[in-house]
Amino acid sequence: MSAQAAPADATPYAAHGRGALLSLGTIAQFGASVMQQGTIVLGVFFALAYHLTLTQMGALLAALTFGLMCSGLANGPLVDLWGPRRVLFCGTLVITAAAIAIAFSPNLIATVALLFLAGLSLGTVPISGTKAILVAWPREHRGMPMGVRQMGVPLGALAASLALPTLASRVGLRPIYLGFALIVAICGLLFCAVLPAQTARPSRHEAHRAPGEARRILIPAIVGFLLAWGQYTLLTYTIPMMRQNGMTLVAAGALLAVAQVGGAIARLALGHISDRMGGRRAHALLGITGVGVALAVALALLPHAVPMALLVALWLGLGAAFVGWNALALTWAGERVAAAHAGSAMGLETSAVLFGATVSAPIFGAIVEWAGSYQAAWLTLAAVLALAFAILLTQTRRPESHPDADPSVEPQAISLNT
Repeated sequence: MSAQAAPADATPYAAHGRGALLSLGTIAQFGASVMQQGTIVLGVFFALAYHLTLTQMGALLAALTFGLMCSGLANGPLVDLWGPRRVLFCGTLVITAAAIAIAFSPNLIATVALLFLAGLSLGTVPISGTKAILVAWPREHRGMPMGVRQMGVPLGALAASLALPTLASRVGLRPIYLGFALIVAICGLLFCAVLPAQTARPSRHEAHRAPGEARRILIPAIVGFLLAWGQYTLLTYTIPMMRQNGMTLVAAGALLAVAQVGGAIARLALGHISDRMGGRRAHALLGITGVGVALAVALALLPHAVPMALLVALWLGLGAAFVGWNALALTWAGERVAAAHAGSAMGLETSAVLFGATVSAPIFGAIVEWAGSYQAAWLTLAAVLALAFAILLTQTRRPESHPDADPSVEPQAISLNT
């Protein structure tokens, strides 16, 4: 059967349907994150395999994030037009093929090209999942489920941080990418099985609204670009920095895993807090960004010899501040446009975040090599996050509007048949 929603916040999902959607959406994001975040964790092994400098390693990993960035621009409108299920199914097939090809890549150039292709297709997972959640839950209650679904990102990174350094040391890169292919295929296809079919495309009236609504997500996109510097520098450089300070590879990976735990907790907490604040996402983002600025400065001033217990506490906070904001930013972007254009909005937001990830890793590495230490790089990061804080501060002084409350917006029809 099919359902046509009348009010903007009405949804065609029963409670049990929402539960399955959220559970398998989180699993799909977990599988994609294991490959995406795991590739970044494996940066030191790519550097060893191809004899790369720190800057070159950052550039290699940027191929994946650049693919993800391009993916957001293309896949967002496709999700609005064709629906999440069709886009995710095609994307899952391409991700699987790309991961298998990386396992047998003959040289560095081929690996870079395949990483770009993997990123291009990996972008279908978060955009499909976030659009599905945005449609399935009313605005005043969607912060928490968005946080739950986005927990798949730090949980995937947690699993990668704990397992991959030791595993790659024993078996090398090739078998790991075969494992990535299997995980992504299973998780993605399970989510496809419960996604509803989209039976109506955006109306002509909604299509005319799209160019004007693009301007509404400019500020969230800029903020996402800036905040991404913290998330991806932490993920990329925790292990190299700790190794330089004499920590073992396994211990450095465990410390990075602690940060992912902090990020997972923060995604849930920030979604819940923003719901309790009446959907004021910018206010919650402002608070966590302020914490991020302070912690970036603390990293710059960190002495060489620090007790492990203090490092664990610090990295838990870094994970919350540098990783925990992502779901909230996506929700903020999606809510600033009509539901019919939410995929495009979140695609643009995702692309902005990943553009930040693409440029931040090599720039951060270049600053470390130029300065001869990590201090200047962390202070640069603090300045970037301070700029995001200033932009968010201006947004909290303005009333937040929600286009879905506009009665002229024609809702989409969603079929419950899968």
